[in-house]
Amino acid sequence: RPQGWVVQGKGDPKILLDAGGRLAKVLVARGHGGKTHGWEFSAPAEYLGDQRVAYGGRLEFTLKHADVQGDSVGMHKVWGVKLDSRQLGITLGARTTVGFNRIALEPAEWTVIAGPGKGHGPTQRQIAMVMSHLSSLTVRGGYFSGIEMTWIDDVKLVRGPHSHRVITNLLAKAKDVEDEKERVRRAPFVAKRYGVGIVLSPLVQQVGSSEERQIGLIVKRLVKDGPAHRDGRVQVGDWLLSINRVQVWALPLPDVAEHLVGQLDSEVWLGMKGKEGHTYDVRLMRGEMAADRAQLPQTP
Repeated sequence: RPQGWVVQGKGDPKILLDAGGRLAKVLVARGHGGKTHGWEFSAPAEYLGDQRVAYGGRLEFTLKHADVQGDSVGMHKVWGVKLDSRQLGITLGARTTVGFNRIALEPAEWTVIAGPGKGHGPTQRQIAMVMSHLSSLTVRGGYFSGIEMTWIDDVKLVRGPHSHRVITNLLAKAKDVEDEKERVRRAPFVAKRYGVGIVLSPLVQQVGSSEERQIGLIVKRLVKDGPAHRDGRVQVGDWLLSINRVQVWALPLPDVAEHLVGQLDSEVWLGMKGKEGHTYDVRLMRGEMAADRAQLPQTP
């Protein structure tokens, strides 16, 4: 139960009851607009720090709400839960609902609202890193510009299926990858890499008045005489779902490019979805071309 939780934010939120682990909050907002004057429940230290064992698990809590007066902002328009790592400069957000919430600590449930990949779904590595360096966990309580009451109870970080050693190895490998990227970036001469000749464009969906979320990757163009163009199966307008069995549809384009490029004549498997909805796999060999430039959208 959420003992030790506090309230924070605009609108002078106050604790009405903190007995037996149950919290009841009331907000008297100053001004108008619940979106502007939102306030939050903030987790105590026991929920923070190194919580890597929850990677692949879930966050559970019960949220109940009653408004007395004032204009509301829909729960689907604001981030109900935020996980923040000040050390990494990453904040993840997810939606909530009134009642019991079970939010998986998996990429499909979250959006990066601050840090690398902002506006897109996080990578599994980002979630594992944030959970291992968790600075704050907040649950939104304020949704009305007038008086309102919100209860939060039974907050749990449920352990995931991975062992501490597996997650530690994942983070270590991620650091090795980042170190290698930095080494290549700083090298005076970068070895040429080869791709498959696919130019991609992200498909985004509006999730708020000023926020967007990537929901897919569309083939914008095929590089003439590139491997994909010569193969003939991939068509403009098809969706890219995975590369070598790794789902990439929600990744930022620079990360997708890292999966697509490689050594000359090396093999790559693309999981695709056609314009008519059918899925198919394509095996291509990386070919002679400026791959690291061809993978990113180009200005017409």
